[in-house]
Amino acid sequence: MEIVTVLIIAALAMLLGFVVAWLFASKKKKAPFVTEKGEKEMSDISSVKNPVLIEESKDLEDKALLFKKKLELKSSELEELQQKENSLQAKLDKKEAELLRLKADLENLSLTPSELNENEIIITLKNNLAAKNKELEEKEEEIADLEDEISSIKKKLKQLKREYDNATEEQLKIAKELKSTQLFLEEKEQEYDDLKEDSDLKAEAIEFVNAILNAKPIEDRDVLTHLAKVQKVENIVLDQYIALQNTYFNDVEGKDKLITDVRKIIAKWGNLQRKSWLKGKKVIAFIGEFSAGKTSIVNRILSQDDPDCPKLPVSSKATTAIATYISYGATFISQFADPNGDVKHIERTMFEKVNKDILSRINVSSLIRHFVMKYNNENLKGLSILDTPGFSSNDEEDQSRTLDVINEADALFWVMDANSGEINRTSLKIIADNLGDLPLYIIINKADTKSPKELDKLETHIRQTMQRAEINVQGYLRFSQKEKLDALMQIVKNLPESPAGKDIIYICKDLQLTINAIADVIKGKKSEIRESEKILSQLNDDIESLLDSQQEWADRIKSIPQHNSRWFRADDYRMEEDEYNELNNLCESVAENSIELQSRFEETVEIQVIYSQEKADLTEFKEIKSATENVNKQLLNAIKGVDEKLYIEIINSIKDSSSEAQSYQDVQDIKNSEHTVQNSSDTSAHSKVDDWYRKGCDLKRKGQKEEAIWWFKKAAKAGNKNARNECKYYGVRY
Repeated sequence: MEIVTVLIIAALAMLLGFVVAWLFASKKKKAPFVTEKGEKEMSDISSVKNPVLIEESKDLEDKALLFKKKLELKSSELEELQQKENSLQAKLDKKEAELLRLKADLENLSLTPSELNENEIIITLKNNLAAKNKELEEKEEEIADLEDEISSIKKKLKQLKREYDNATEEQLKIAKELKSTQLFLEEKEQEYDDLKEDSDLKAEAIEFVNAILNAKPIEDRDVLTHLAKVQKVENIVLDQYIALQNTYFNDVEGKDKLITDVRKIIAKWGNLQRKSWLKGKKVIAFIGEFSAGKTSIVNRILSQDDPDCPKLPVSSKATTAIATYISYGATFISQFADPNGDVKHIERTMFEKVNKDILSRINVSSLIRHFVMKYNNENLKGLSILDTPGFSSNDEEDQSRTLDVINEADALFWVMDANSGEINRTSLKIIADNLGDLPLYIIINKADTKSPKELDKLETHIRQTMQRAEINVQGYLRFSQKEKLDALMQIVKNLPESPAGKDIIYICKDLQLTINAIADVIKGKKSEIRESEKILSQLNDDIESLLDSQQEWADRIKSIPQHNSRWFRADDYRMEEDEYNELNNLCESVAENSIELQSRFEETVEIQVIYSQEKADLTEFKEIKSATENVNKQLLNAIKGVDEKLYIEIINSIKDSSSEAQSYQDVQDIKNSEHTVQNSSDTSAHSKVDDWYRKGCDLKRKGQKEEAIWWFKKAAKAGNKNARNECKYYGVRY
C-alpha cells in the first residue's frame, strides 16, 4: 500500500512538472513576439523625421522601453524557475527509479529453507523491511519537500503570469497608442512635406521673379538705333498717313476699311522688324488644345541632335503659359520680352529651373510677354518656331496670345491628342475665323496609344469635321514620341519662303497712286479752268457785242422821231410809216437783245461760280498732293533707313504698278475698285457735267436753241454722252 501511494505521488509530481513546463514554454514563446512587435512599432515611430512633432511621442517611447526591460526581467525569472523545476523533476525521476528498484527488491527477495531456518528468514525479512520502510519514509519526506517546493514554484509562476499578462496588456496598449501617434505623425509629416514643397515652389517663384525684375535690357546700340527707326516708320503711317485719310478722304467709301487694314499691316511689319528672330525666316506655329503635346514635339525637334539641350517647360496641369519663340543661334541664348517689348537676358541656369508649376504661381503676363530662345541647332537655320499656350487653357489671355502669334506664322501645325476623341468646337471656330490663307497641317499626336484601325477612324472623323467647317487642311501627320521626325521636318523644309513684312509696300504704292491720281485730277482741273476762262471770255465778248448792238439800236431809235414845232399847240414828233415800222422792229430787237444780255449775264455769273470753285478745287488738290507727297517722301526715307533692300523693292514695285496703271485694290483688298481720290474728284466732276447737260435741256424746252446748244457743247466736251447725242442732233461740233 505504501509503495502504491509513493507511485501515485510520483506520478502526480511528474504530471505537475509537465504542466509547469508547458506553461513556461508557452509564455516564453509569446513574450518575444510581443516584444518584437513593440520594437517594430517603436522603430516605425522613431523613423518619423519631423523634428517638430517627434517630441510628442517621446514619453510613450520611454514608457514602452521601461515595460520592455520589465518584461525581460520577468522572462529571466521564468527561465530560472524553469531550470529549478527541471532540476526538481530530475530528482523526482531519480526517486521514482529508486522506488521501482525497492519494489523489485521486495518482490525478488527469497531464501530457501535449506539455506536458512525460518527464524533467520523472519529476522532477515524484518531487518530488510525495516530498512526499506526507513528508506521509504525518507523518500516520502523528500517527495513531500519536493511537493512543497513545487507548490511554491506554482504560486510564483502564477504571480509571474499575472504580472507578465499585465505587462503584455500594458505594452499592447502602449503599442496601440504608438500606432495612433504614428498615423498622426504621418499625416503631419505629409502636411509638412506639402508645405515644404509649396514653400520651395514659392521660393523658386520668388527667385524667378527677382531674376526677371533685375534682368537688364540687351544693350546694343545698333539694335536701339534700329528700333528707333522702326518706330519712326510706324509713327509716319499711324499719325500722318491715317491723318491724311481722315482729313482729305473722310467721306470716301471704304476709308474705314482702308485704315483698319493699314493698322494691321504696319503692326505686323513693326512686329517683324522688332523680332529679329522672325525676320526673313519661315515661321511655323504649333497650336491646338492644351496638353496635346505641342511643347513635347518642339522639344523633340530641339533635342534630335543634342539630347542634353535645355528643354522647354512642360506640365500636366492647366497653368498659365506664354508663347515661346525658338530660332537658330551660334550658342544657346535664353531671353524674354517684358510688357513694354524690351528684350532682356535670363541666365540658362534660371531658365532650366523654370517649369509651368512655377509660372502658375505668379502673374506671368505682367512680367513676360514671351520667351525668346536660340539654339545651336542646324535644323533651325532659316526657321523660327512658335510654341503657343493652347486654345483650351483656362486663361482667355492665352487664347488671345495664341491668336496674336497666328498672324506671325507662315504655316500652322494643329496638334491633336489621339485620345481626345472629339475636336473642341471653340477651337474649331477660332481656326475657321482666323486661319485665312495660312497653310494648315494637322498632327495626330500620341498615335502609339491607338491601333492603326482606330487611327484610321479618327483621321476620317477629323477630315469630315474640317470639311463641314470649310477649313482647308494641307496634310495630316501621325506622330508619337517614338516616331521619327523625318516626315515633319520634310513638310517644314518644303514650305515656301516667307513673304511676311512686305505688305508695307502696298501702303507706299497707295501713296504714290494717290499722288498720281491727284496729279491727273489737277491736270483735269487746270483744263476745266482754261475751258471756263475761254467760256467767260466768250461770254464777255458776247455781252460786249450785245451791248454795242443795244447802243447802236438805241441811237437809231432816238434819231427816228422828227421834232415838229407847233404855234398854237405843243410840239410833237412825227415820222413816216416806214420809219415807224423801223422803230418798231428796233424796239423788238432791243427787247430781245435785253433778254439775251440777261441770259449772258446769268451764264457769266454761273460760269464765274464754277470757275471760282474750280480754282478752289485746284488749290485744295494741290494742297492734298503736297501733303501726300510729303508723307510719301518721309515714309520712303524712313523705310530706307530701316531696310535699304526693302526700299529698293518698294521703288521698283511702284514703277511697275505705275506702268501697269494698277490701283491699290489690284494688289491688296484695301480700297474699292477705283482709287479713293479719283472717285472723289470724278464724282464731283460728273455732277457738274450733268448740271451743264440739264441746263441745256431746260433752255431747249424754253425754245432757246442757241443757248441750249452752247451748254450741250460744254457738257459734251466734258464727256457727257447724252450731251454728245444732242450735238449730233443739232449737227454741231464739240
